Amino acid sequence: MSDLTRCAAVGAAGALSGLLPIGKLHGAGRVAYVAIPGALGAGAATYLLREEPMNKRVAAGALTGGALMLGQSLAVTLDRAAVGWLDQRGVARLRLVIAGVSAVIGAVVEYLDDESAATDAT
Repeated sequence: MSDLTRCAAVGAAGALSGLLPIGKLHGAGRVAYVAIPGALGAGAATYLLREEPMNKRVAAGALTGGALMLGQSLAVTLDRAAVGWLDQRGVARLRLVIAGVSAVIGAVVEYLDDESAATDAT
């Protein structure tokens, strides 16, 4: 996959995720949004390290699951903050602005990550 295609794909994924009003999640919806990726990540880390001793697998699973849950919770908090900040400034189409910013940030980070990987390989 070319660099431009990969950056565009990551940007499109960022735009789509920016359209989701995750800041409005409450109760069971928020718990599911935070806990399911954490549980899946913990299980995947534990499974991938199946040849390692049990204590190492458990620690890696707990750290992976906790990091994913923290990231999901932070995403909800940041979405609420962004919506509040844009609303105070009178922005009419909040989700489109958030989607655009998410797309640009995703594409730029992917491009910079690809550039640093290319530099490390040489």
